[in-house]
Amino acid sequence: MYSLTVNDHVMIAHSLPDEFFGPAQGMHGATLTVEATFTRAELDEHAVVLDIGQAMEMLDEALSPLRYANLDEHPAFAGKLSTTEAAAHYIGQRLADSLSDQPDVGITVTLTENPRAKVAYTVPGRRDHTDRAGSRTRQRRPPLQPRRGRRRRRCHHATRPSRGVAGSVRPGRRRAASPCRTVR
Repeated sequence: MYSLTVNDHVMIAHSLPDEFFGPAQGMHGATLTVEATFTRAELDEHAVVLDIGQAMEMLDEALSPLRYANLDEHPAFAGKLSTTEAAAHYIGQRLADSLSDQPDVGITVTLTENPRAKVAYTVPGRRDHTDRAGSRTRQRRPPLQPRRGRRRRRCHHATRPSRGVAGSVRPGRRRAASPCRTVR
């Protein structure tokens, strides 16, 4: 699987009028960092997932209607809460519309609302997520097999003698077992 990610940002205003959202119920602004990841099982005839310039242009076009917009007044969010998830869905659908002639390109939109919170939306129904029969494929990892001839030992921390005052070794005392474990 190959992927290409481009990014941008958008500044919006919105409110989330529901008690669930606490202080975000009132009008507030947000700067969202937007990443659009395009995936493809095989590269195209030019040996790329998608032209980078085209990907950046599509993302810019998808974000243009949202730039400096009050999402409470935006027609795409009429009658809906304008959550970050809803914004990711909106952007993903706009990108999917731009790539309607290339259904083999998967699209995932990731919005970063703050350094500790991200939201991602993957546009469903794109062909690269299915096999030729159209069913979902899932790669399975082989079960873990124990390595023969090797055994688990404690790390070097557990075998060093305990140090007393000024670095002297206390006879007969060992350090407590370390939580560190290594395979040797």
